[in-house]
Amino acid sequence: MPWPRFSAANITIANPDWAKRPQFATLDDIDFQVKVLPLLAHDIVIPAINLVNPSVDLERMADGRNTWTFQLPKSQKPSEWKLQLHDIVFAKGNIALSDEEKKVDAQIVVDTLGKPIPIGEAMKQQEDASRKASAEAVGKEVERPGRGAGGLRRVGCVCRGGVRGVGYRHPCFRHHGGHGRVEWARRRRFEGRERG
Repeated sequence: MPWPRFSAANITIANPDWAKRPQFATLDDIDFQVKVLPLLAHDIVIPAINLVNPSVDLERMADGRNTWTFQLPKSQKPSEWKLQLHDIVFAKGNIALSDEEKKVDAQIVVDTLGKPIPIGEAMKQQEDASRKASAEAVGKEVERPGRGAGGLRRVGCVCRGGVRGVGYRHPCFRHHGGHGRVEWARRRRFEGRERG
């Protein structure tokens, strides 16, 4: 089944009125394909976006305002659609950076040597790192045996796929939809298995 292809030419994205340059980004041409079958599951999968002569203007004022923060309209409920972008492909691009806060003014030319930028993989790695950091933060506060109620301690979170349970005060309780409620007696059994 052929994938539908979308393309556009001479694209511009305007900067705020207070910016030095009128355009935040310009493109001579853009085209990409969308996989058909994932659309049935409300997934928009784009294997690669091809850009021709992209140019981006990044500005930050002394008061903290910047051109790369966008205020999108808030939706009352989360969207059912999910976007998966794998690669960004372009030969050369230009980045103008003007940062009054850091006292930086630079013009950067990006040459990818014809190789795609695996933005999807980079985003996945960032998401995995964020989840790992959150998991490590969970259960750091430990009540040693004999110090807490009944000499029991708090253990980890079932959302990481392990055998450890979480108490009703755990921040993941809403996420688990009630499955995170594990009584202290069960936690003791889990701890016993770990020590054994």
